[in-house]
Amino acid sequence: MNKIVPDYVRIRTYIIGLIAASRSEELERIPTERELCKTFATSRTTLRKALQQLEEEGYLIRKSYFGTFINKDYRSMVDFHTRKHKVVGIVLGNGELTFLPSYHMRVLSQILARLADEDCCGRLVEINGNAEKEFDFLLNNHQFDAFLFIEPPGALISCVDKFKAHRIPLVVSRIHDIETIDYCVFSDSSQGAYLVTDYLLKTGHRRILFLENADMSHPVNELRKAGAMAAFVAHGVEWNEALWHCALPVNTAEKIDHICNYGQEFTAVFTADPFYELIREKLTDRPAVPVIRIAANKSDREDSFQIVAPSGAMGKEAGELICQLLDVPYGSIPPRHIKIDFELSDPPQG
Repeated sequence: MNKIVPDYVRIRTYIIGLIAASRSEELERIPTERELCKTFATSRTTLRKALQQLEEEGYLIRKSYFGTFINKDYRSMVDFHTRKHKVVGIVLGNGELTFLPSYHMRVLSQILARLADEDCCGRLVEINGNAEKEFDFLLNNHQFDAFLFIEPPGALISCVDKFKAHRIPLVVSRIHDIETIDYCVFSDSSQGAYLVTDYLLKTGHRRILFLENADMSHPVNELRKAGAMAAFVAHGVEWNEALWHCALPVNTAEKIDHICNYGQEFTAVFTADPFYELIREKLTDRPAVPVIRIAANKSDREDSFQIVAPSGAMGKEAGELICQLLDVPYGSIPPRHIKIDFELSDPPQG
């Protein structure tokens, strides 16, 4: 059984990954204490223990009233640190670290905990510009023992052969399976959409508004639509294509306002998480219309019935798999595609 990893160790592993991913020669500030406490759901006391340890070791420079910064001489220190450890390159989303969704952070937190348990180092890798050139540089000039992608777009998936050529194992965590990847931990978007739609149909809703943020040709959009349509077929209810909306534009608020006021009549809403608060606000005068989303974690809100995307389980399975691959020769573990099921959050009674 794995030992419990203290929060300050997970925070330390995460910040060392941030340091390793940084390319700036100047002082670069790390996330604020408030942001880090929220990310790891921990106290300032625990956080400051990790920061103080990193500062004493020379990784960080703390400036009163200005924040905590990466030491500009971090490169030599990170290289020294990682010589003693196996190193996993971690790419979040498209590789740009400017915005990290909460779902990605929950998966990442579990992965870092597992790596810390095995005394491994997780390095956040930033991808700017041409992904193929970036990976060519990283694989040829840095020592990585494995890579892990969390919710990568197609442009990164197309680089898979580069890792095989270097005999470096790659694990992908995503909300749908990718057959071309040897090691994939995934949840089934079609199943999640089916669960939501099935519940709404059972409770008498026949006109369901669907709001999807993925592009029309994106696999997530296709899978969720297929799951919703399958529920309609199972209940013998006719599908209404006019109530399915995907790839909403930049002016999303105006679009949703138009749908609510001038679109076809609906009695329930199934929405992608980014639109949840917006659509609830638009429907404050229609409390009888339930709004359901697929959420990363179970909500404590009594008025919120959700389908829970298993971010914690995704991270644990991905972390476990990457650690297994680190301990054996390349290619000795057969391809694995691990499915993590969605679950109902506090299903209503009756």
